[in-house]
Amino acid sequence: YKSTATHKGSRAWWPSKGWRKHDSLPMSLLLHRIGDVTLKVFRSPRPLLHILKIWAITGPHLMDTACHRDRVISKRAIEYIHDVVTALLVEQSELPYFHFNEALLKPFENLLSMDSCDSDVQDQIVACLYEIVEAHRTEIRSGWRPLFGTLRNARSRMLNTSNIIDIFRVFLDSDNTLVFAN
Repeated sequence: YKSTATHKGSRAWWPSKGWRKHDSLPMSLLLHRIGDVTLKVFRSPRPLLHILKIWAITGPHLMDTACHRDRVISKRAIEYIHDVVTALLVEQSELPYFHFNEALLKPFENLLSMDSCDSDVQDQIVACLYEIVEAHRTEIRSGWRPLFGTLRNARSRMLNTSNIIDIFRVFLDSDNTLVFAN
């Protein structure tokens, strides 16, 4: 690392042009960095616009990683997506006429509609959705549309039907009329 002097004698924090250390970092380490930074932003008191921008950048990367051939990496990517969704549902309530929760749950629908994920990851997605519905049924709001799209794709693939039935049961047993409206 080549330091360069800037004004007042401080050193620059960026490496020189020839530095290629990041090419040798393992994929799992980069996944943890992306996931941790995304979770910190989602748990912070930042405006929803900042969170939306971060999700637009990191969401596709987490989706790509969820289709990785290494099961440990793909399962961890699904866990990060689940943690991010849960963090936002806990931290911020979706305002009327906004559809951010729909964009937040859309990666699950997209992952099940693609054929690049293995069956273990697909079962993990359905289990994550069950946990989200069980814990945050009233906060999901506009996220019900991609959630049911995910369940439609899961049903067509004959995944774990007990979780799918349980999600529908939670939806139908809800006393809150806003759940049905959304």
